[in-house]
Formats: sequence, structure tokens, C-alpha cells
Amino acid sequence: MWELDLKYGFIHGEKRFFYILVMIDVYLRLIVNYYVGLRCTGKDLVFTLNNAIKDYRVFNKEQLIIRSDNGSQMTSNVFIKNADKFGKDQLLHELIPPATPNKNAHIEAFNSILEIEFLQPRYFMTYGQAYLETTEFMEFYNTSRIHGSLKNRTPMEVFESFKNGEALNIPGIRV
Repeated sequence: MWELDLKYGFIHGEKRFFYILVMIDVYLRLIVNYYVGLRCTGKDLVFTLNNAIKDYRVFNKEQLIIRSDNGSQMTSNVFIKNADKFGKDQLLHELIPPATPNKNAHIEAFNSILEIEFLQPRYFMTYGQAYLETTEFMEFYNTSRIHGSLKNRTPMEVFESFKNGEALNIPGIRV
């Protein structure tokens, strides 16, 4: 299962917002893909999702469930048509009920980390700076930031173990 959500940051030097769309694997806590831009449309979501699906080859064995809120990107015609082309046996898109962020808890927890550890301490002067530092943070999150829920490992370490067929035995997570 992947959860996805949109977060925004502020570019002080340009007095405008930028958007961060993130997809997280619930089991691995791995950011499977993200998008950073001055706007974020349904087409940007389609592009980001399709690249994650291709990169992680998720349709080999199981159905992929993606869960999101009811944002305009997630309910756009272009996104719905894209999800439908995979078929319900391969991809199921679950929209959480309004005002229930607890049903999207993993991405909301990540958004809290993104806000507290990344967005709040920074003062971006340009979009280029915001983009570069965001991509660096995503890399740091996947490869260097340890998670107690992953037995003090990084998401990438858990992903590598998972790829090698090792039993992960993470409390609260079933495969």
C-alpha cells in the first residue's frame, strides 16, 4: 500500500509557494517517488505515480493500493483515467473520507517530519534552492534517517532486505 499527499512550502525570496507531492510505501516507510514544483496538477500526479510503478515493478505479484485524501489532483479526471487503465485487479485507489487524516496516517506522519525537520528550519530564497534542498531531504529520509518502527534502520535498508527475501518481522506490519 502506498499513501500519497501534497504539502507546500514557502519561498521567502520570491514570496510564493512550492508544492511537494510524496508517495510513501506503508510497509517499508520508503518514499517511492515525489514531485516538487511551483504547481501540482493531476498530470504531475500521474507522471509521479507511473514512474514509481515502473521503478518498483509493483505489479509482479500483488495489487497495489494507493490511498489519498480528496484533493483536486487525486480526484482529477486525468488521474482517475490513469488509475482505471491499470484495472482494479492491479491498482485500487482508495479515497479517505473528508476530515479523517488518521486513515492516511503514514503519509501524515511523514508530512509532520517534513514540516518540523525540513520546512520550518529553512528560509528559501529561490525556487532552485527549495528544489535542491527538498531533493536532498528526500534522499536523506530514505537512506540516512533511521526509524524506530523499522527497528532503527533506514527505509532503504529495509527495502534492500525485503528485495533479498529476508523476513523483516516489523511489529505492527504484516506482509
